[in-house]
Amino acid sequence: MSPRVVVLRNLWRNRLRTVLTLLGVASGTAVLVSLLSVTTSLKGQVHALLATQRLDVAVQARGAASPARSRISRADYEAIQRVPGVRETAALVVGSIQTAWSPYFVIFGLSRLEGLSSQVRLVEGQLSVPGPRALLLGELVARELDYRVGNKIMLAEGEIFSIVGIYSLGIGIGDGGAVLDLADAQRLLQQGDYVNLALVRAAGAVDRVVDGLRRAFPHLTVTRTGELVGELRILGTLDLFAWAVAAIALCACFLAVMNAFLMAVTQRTREIGILRAVGWSRLMVFRMVVAEALMISLGGALVGNALGLVALRALALSRATGLGWLPRHIPAEVVWGSIALVVASGALSAFYPALMAARLRPADALRWE
Repeated sequence: MSPRVVVLRNLWRNRLRTVLTLLGVASGTAVLVSLLSVTTSLKGQVHALLATQRLDVAVQARGAASPARSRISRADYEAIQRVPGVRETAALVVGSIQTAWSPYFVIFGLSRLEGLSSQVRLVEGQLSVPGPRALLLGELVARELDYRVGNKIMLAEGEIFSIVGIYSLGIGIGDGGAVLDLADAQRLLQQGDYVNLALVRAAGAVDRVVDGLRRAFPHLTVTRTGELVGELRILGTLDLFAWAVAAIALCACFLAVMNAFLMAVTQRTREIGILRAVGWSRLMVFRMVVAEALMISLGGALVGNALGLVALRALALSRATGLGWLPRHIPAEVVWGSIALVVASGALSAFYPALMAARLRPADALRWE
């Protein structure tokens, strides 16, 4: 009997154990891919949002974990405009509020829209900074809630706004929010006269402007716009948390497979003795056990990715975390990375049981009761 047939027969013969082990691996994989998909998507969205800005320099408060936690005073913002080499500036206020349809509805307050993003697309209405009590609504919100230009929308008690335009950025967080007049956003987010970011267009060499701003404002963080993602500590924290939970999930997969095959080797001692007696080498026995573990791990990784996809879509549809925050698909790099990690983990976890099986002597194995 060929080794391949023996492997398949063993998996089929112990169907309950095979299915339970596979589901254990799938559960760990689902946790792994869900968390990594969320963090990967969030970083990608923030990077895309910043990378498309036509302005050169971003200024935020030093030590701020995210732009929403940054505070730049009106005096500092006005002083930034007077620094040599600064051609023009744009103030940005960003944060989330609780609405009737979303616990984390993102709003952007802007002092100017021209030149901010290279990929804003007008879907309906007009594309300009809205006036008081008016807003531009993201395409995702407009579609989900069936809003059109001219409709009224209530963001908070007593805060009713007119929709003057619907836009699309092609980015979930952006399309799941709204753009407001700067003063309206400051009022809704209770920020007073503070802004979160000052975006600067340089008149000359960008590096010279960056150096000038850093000397003038040592209490602020000044970076090129595209490099701001690296300054966001909250993304690093999310990454660390995701990988910590992913490591726990991989350990769970590792232990599930190892426990299952330790029991399998113990229960199949006589069978292994027979295989050795009919000419199977130690290497063939070792490979048989590892091959079974690889097949279960691969199956668990595939099922786990499917479960993770279902979980992500269910959470996205529930609006529990806000519109556009969660991805509705698993990035390709996460799919292939999770499969590789889980299969490698399965192979490593089967190493000791496979070694035990390979070291059994035929005479001792045949006497096993």
